[in-house]
Amino acid sequence: MITKSCELNNLINDTIVIRGIYYECMEYTGFQTLDKDSCQEQFDMDLNFEQIEFPKDLLNKFYEIQGCTGTIKMTLKGILKNDSKDGYGHLGSNNAELIIQKVIDFGKVKYIKP
Repeated sequence: MITKSCELNNLINDTIVIRGIYYECMEYTGFQTLDKDSCQEQFDMDLNFEQIEFPKDLLNKFYEIQGCTGTIKMTLKGILKNDSKDGYGHLGSNNAELIIQKVIDFGKVKYIKP
């Protein structure tokens, strides 16, 4: 299971299992690996759920996030992309995308102090 961004460098277009943190701030969202490293900036991922039925329990967790202080730890299986010059997600704010094939697990919404 991947937990560091530098592990992703040679896995573009591959199917991976990754553990990370989903965050949301207004209309901007992203997913980053659980452990921070020097490659973190290269892999701020948009999560593309279009290939699966979105888990209702996870949707409820997404609704719980308010403001810009909530996060959710998740383990996901998907295909990693980062070949778009325009970026991914809202206004191209993410530089990579994970096309979700399976949501393996997710935790509770955690809030951080602003």
